Amino acid sequence: MKVVVKGRVPTDLNNPTGALQEGYVATFSIDNATLAAEAVHTAATVPFSINEDIDNPDLFFMSDVTTGYAVLNETAGSVVQGIIPNQAAACWAAQSNVTRHFYVVEAVGKSNITEVSIDPITSQ
Repeated sequence: MKVVVKGRVPTDLNNPTGALQEGYVATFSIDNATLAAEAVHTAATVPFSINEDIDNPDLFFMSDVTTGYAVLNETAGSVVQGIIPNQAAACWAAQSNVTRHFYVVEAVGKSNITEVSIDPITSQ
């Protein structure tokens, strides 16, 4: 089971430090219907949503408020950040069953929707 723990940007009202506090993805193992007490943490900046890739269950797409998006490769244990130019607050994301691309929705301004293909990222 995966859980996204959102970090805090410097302007977050609940962030008294005024500094970027990174988030992470917590992965809990489940054995015999029992959730592990401890999680494995993988670094991420400020993830908001998490989506398992339709074609590759080891890849997880996360919208990220600071850069636009991030891709967790569970097999490699790595996170690759992706940039959405001029993004303000990338929030929810969904994957198309047809194109296999992800669509990220902005929460502010005109609520732009950005299409992202993670194919080049996953080959790294």
